[in-house]
Amino acid sequence: MRTKFGSICSLIGFGVAGLALATASDAAAQVDCSFSIHLDDAVAIGSIQYTLDYSGTGGDINGLGGDVECSDLTSSFVTFFDDDAGSVNAAYLSFTGFNGPTDMATCNMTAPIVPSAGDFSVVVSDAADPFTAPIDPLPVASVTDISCSGGAGSTTTTFGGTTTTSTTSTTSTTFPGSPFCWVRVSMTTNESLGSLQYDLDYSGASGEFEGSADSVTCENLVGGAISTMADDDVDTVGVAVISLSGFTGPTDVTRCVWLPSGADPVAGDYSITIVDASDTDAMPVIPQPTIEISDISCFAGPTTTTTSTTTTTLAPYCGDGMINLDDECDDGAGNSDALPDACRTDCTLPTCGDAVTDSGEGCDDGPGNSDSGADACRTDCTPATCGDSVVDTGEDCDLGAQNNPEASNGCYDDCSEFMLCGDANGDMNVTAPDAQQVLQAGVGLIADCPLERCDASQDGVVTAGDAHRVLAGAVGLLILDCEQP
Repeated sequence: MRTKFGSICSLIGFGVAGLALATASDAAAQVDCSFSIHLDDAVAIGSIQYTLDYSGTGGDINGLGGDVECSDLTSSFVTFFDDDAGSVNAAYLSFTGFNGPTDMATCNMTAPIVPSAGDFSVVVSDAADPFTAPIDPLPVASVTDISCSGGAGSTTTTFGGTTTTSTTSTTSTTFPGSPFCWVRVSMTTNESLGSLQYDLDYSGASGEFEGSADSVTCENLVGGAISTMADDDVDTVGVAVISLSGFTGPTDVTRCVWLPSGADPVAGDYSITIVDASDTDAMPVIPQPTIEISDISCFAGPTTTTTSTTTTTLAPYCGDGMINLDDECDDGAGNSDALPDACRTDCTLPTCGDAVTDSGEGCDDGPGNSDSGADACRTDCTPATCGDSVVDTGEDCDLGAQNNPEASNGCYDDCSEFMLCGDANGDMNVTAPDAQQVLQAGVGLIADCPLERCDASQDGVVTAGDAHRVLAGAVGLLILDCEQP
């Protein structure tokens, strides 16, 4: 997607050998500049939000409001918003993720003189990995590779030379056995959409979609859009697609890998139910578009043979009542894995985590001890309680030491919750990762997305359209209100 950013290049402070410096004989002449927004840290990004301050350049980003002239370089779902007062908000959403260090965008601007990187600042306000886990500390981004032309004598100035290294991860899918089929889904009506969500019922077909648990091998066919798919592993695949620039039918939407267990499937073996369809303004499309199976192509596939080797190492002798070299204790027949305070049958001393509640412990569920599981015995063998940073039964939230009587962080000190519309992850800010979680909730990848936080369209259900609205709200394009009608 293209958008506009302003970049201004200054001659001050650049004495780097090998870089060409512009000379300006006419201070009033304007220069046209381009520059890159660079992710400096080696991190995997699923979503990121940052603010570019260009007020120090004296120039303007080309364009107004959301129509800024920038090109995304990460193959993400991106939105930009220029306040036309010296700063641009940018939000990226990528389910496949991208790795730093790397250039995230290249942008254009007009300036009175050639600016330097020091005339800009980039502040990252939120970032999450491809699994929606917050990145702490936040990664660093900066302006690099400033190139300007025009002005007196049409002198071209380039500041750059930064070498970046990108790490590329390649995932290969091997289709077990043969054959396999591509099942293609298309929108056959002439509609313009900003978001689409549908369920693909395959209960009438003999076989299953390739994948395990809720993952499914599908490919998004809508250019400039992002999508997510989830298989309930029973008989339905949920699919959601969102695009701020929109897409128009007739067009292909997705294709997925089918593993037949009998005869090759036909289109009539499947049924499609549209859950939600909205235009680029997030308004419902009525009547809904027509979505159908447009093609099924079957092939013979390769097989894969996996060989695994298991090595078992026997433990040293224990239980003879003598404390040997590797023994911590040995009470012989008195060794027990069930009695409190007893020497264990592997000749280790009783300890928190051995699944026995010993002296000084409030509980001990052994491998079940957890500092993240609800209602679990904690890893220090204390019972779950409000204030331990885990939401247990009867609690709405738990931020540990950040719980407070005013709920300034969203959670009261009795573990009851204050809910902000659009704040799907409960961090008291509406950002790109919140839109990511709302989209995943819409297709059933996650269940915990309360209507008070996630139903931005106020229709009583969480769908891709809500994710669309939350992403727009994250960068100031929309004021969110989740109150139910």
